[in-house]
Amino acid sequence: MHEDLLNYFQKYHHRLEHFLALCFETPNAEVVHELRVSIKRIRAIFLFTEHLAGNENFDADKHYKPLRKLFRMAGNIRDVQVQQKLIAEYANTLKTTFDVYLEHLGKSEKLSVTWFFENIEQGKIEHNLASIHHIIENTLSSFKKDDIKTKAFQLLENQCDELRIILVKMPHNKQLHQMRTTIKQMLYILSVIRKSDPLDSEIPISLSCLTETEILLGKWHDSIVGIKLLKDFRKIKEKQLEAKTENYKLLAIALDIEQRILRAQIRRTISTSDFADASRHRE
Repeated sequence: MHEDLLNYFQKYHHRLEHFLALCFETPNAEVVHELRVSIKRIRAIFLFTEHLAGNENFDADKHYKPLRKLFRMAGNIRDVQVQQKLIAEYANTLKTTFDVYLEHLGKSEKLSVTWFFENIEQGKIEHNLASIHHIIENTLSSFKKDDIKTKAFQLLENQCDELRIILVKMPHNKQLHQMRTTIKQMLYILSVIRKSDPLDSEIPISLSCLTETEILLGKWHDSIVGIKLLKDFRKIKEKQLEAKTENYKLLAIALDIEQRILRAQIRRTISTSDFADASRHRE
């Protein structure tokens, strides 16, 4: 498992370098998405290494700091790109047009890309990750395979507890965002565990349940972003939209209905009962 974790980190370090370089050439939706996925998977390794070694020996937040700005700025680009696609789909479904809004989103995308280019130092990020790789390798080398596996399950159990607490009541938006982040981290760690031991039966949560919920949470997130961006746009373009007020009201209602439906689907897909037996690994 020691080698699997290091190989996983190395793989997404290289993918980050690759997609970051592509972003400076063609920052299209797929490239930006893959860049952000690489960062999220690297962060999951940081968090697991901290869990394994303790904060005093490996500070995940400290090592993630050089990537945080890159992740957020790429997220600004990604959010607008996703909305352009979604709004075009809504235009087709609702049998109307949102040309002014799509033009506005196009300009926002260009501004976000320009800001990204002006504020990201490509080489510095790569250098930092190369240094962190050696730190992680030295940290992991002091633990036996069984110890690493035990700690991995412990982390998953802790994360199951976090999700159970959130699900006790109807989660609000901030909690759903946290749930999405936690589930992604769980899936990334699970992918390493399953590679190390594909037949392991001790995993405390259904992989298919997590995957389905993560997909629904992703769609919900896109709806929430869409609601916010549309609200901001309508304030800015109020006079320009006078002739098409009803169109944009209809779009706002459609986005709100979508996020409500997704919230209900998330509750049906995953519940506290899905984590009921996670504590058995502590016995």
